[in-house]
Amino acid sequence: MKRRYEILIVAAAAATVAITALPFSSSTLGKVGPGTMQVSMAAVPSGRTVLELPPLGQVTAATHSAPTAVRLRLEEIDVRAVRSLGDPLGLPDQERLVAAVSDDLPGLFRSMVLRTLLISMAIGAAVGAIAPRRRSTGTGTVVRRVVAGAVVAPVAVAALASSSLLGYDTGAFDSPTLSGQLSLVQPYLQDAQGGITESLTLIDERTRALSEQLVELYSSATTNEIAATSGETVILHVSDIHLNPVGVSLARELSETFGVDAVLDTGDLTSFGQEPEAAMLTELSEFDVPYLFVAGNHDGSGARRRIAEIPGVTAIDKKIFEVGGVRILGIDDPTQTALRTIPRATIQRTYEAQYPLIERLVARDQPDLLAVHNPLQATPVLGKVPAVAAGHRHKFELGRVDGTVVAVVGSSGATGLGSLLVETGEPYSFELLRFVDGELVAVDSLQLRGTNGEFDSRRRLVRPEVDLDDDPGIVDDLVIEPSLEDVGPAGEG
Repeated sequence: MKRRYEILIVAAAAATVAITALPFSSSTLGKVGPGTMQVSMAAVPSGRTVLELPPLGQVTAATHSAPTAVRLRLEEIDVRAVRSLGDPLGLPDQERLVAAVSDDLPGLFRSMVLRTLLISMAIGAAVGAIAPRRRSTGTGTVVRRVVAGAVVAPVAVAALASSSLLGYDTGAFDSPTLSGQLSLVQPYLQDAQGGITESLTLIDERTRALSEQLVELYSSATTNEIAATSGETVILHVSDIHLNPVGVSLARELSETFGVDAVLDTGDLTSFGQEPEAAMLTELSEFDVPYLFVAGNHDGSGARRRIAEIPGVTAIDKKIFEVGGVRILGIDDPTQTALRTIPRATIQRTYEAQYPLIERLVARDQPDLLAVHNPLQATPVLGKVPAVAAGHRHKFELGRVDGTVVAVVGSSGATGLGSLLVETGEPYSFELLRFVDGELVAVDSLQLRGTNGEFDSRRRLVRPEVDLDDDPGIVDDLVIEPSLEDVGPAGEG
């Protein structure tokens, strides 16, 4: 009887240890569609499924009642594989993408089950072998302890894991909990489902307040100068809005108040580069003047396509757009790094591979202004084009390099949606590019810092006879966003 009791204790211990080790034993990495995903389970008080999307955050849903957590982590996306599932232009086909993921997921889960059972069996056997025992225990009893642990441990784990499947509700993801950067877009998801949230109301109120404040302050500070330079072609330069509705609203207010001839957006309208983000930018259709768009490295293929389809928006990649006698040539950023990190050397090579195209287009079209996202793209045509407008660096810079004026505007969205929720040191930044007879003669910088109303405006004359700091660093430095600063050699996008 004592030996049986001892066997039962060993079996219970083996089951406990195996269940405790479940996150380790179940952790399985495998190919899922055009990428790799890690899936694991853990014993926790409440049942939930967690989808991790580094570095964006995670999506959590209460999908089952069993005391387990199912965790899926997207480790890597193969951009080339995604494009292979699309059309000849490389735009992903959503149905084919879903089908590819659906085909691979069952295999990944089977691998997880097999791995978990084998490791649990080994854990149970080990517990049976090393658990304290009486001195008089014979070889036969030790064998029985090992067998009991090896059998009970995987059975206990299998019972716990299979209980998660009972009543599993995939519909729980209709009302998920978002964390990390993803939580910033939750108000929009709730609004799309028909609910007007308190957060969205706060955003609307802040948008109106900041717009009115910036327009009023700028008007009072520069009315005389604007009146003295009427008749110029004026282009409002914005960049790096990063899905911030305040930035879009400010741009619209400024364009209307100062009667600009066009708005030039040099990219990173979105943050994650996904097509659904463009649906949040419908206000772009409310501008009274042409809205010219050059894509940035955060604007993925799907987002670029959808933005170009918004009424009033003109994508000017590799095209000349003339406004008020000013010929503007746009060139999209050749990199797409919103969801994946890529090595610096690869980024540099990608830009350099685009240089011959930029040289050919500038030589052929003879633009007055070259619009790019990253000022590094202007490297091959310095001295060959009069002026360059760019963004990417999230700070205002103005310099002359080899005779070419390079105007870099800061983030017109104060780096993105986060600025709506917390006080940040990043200003909302805009530029008014002023042309006379096709020549850039002045740049007016406008900045509104945070939500406290601190305002700054400055006019810089850029005629050839006016001294302007030579600043080759504007285009020589390869600037990568802080989130991509410490990239390794594994990723490529």
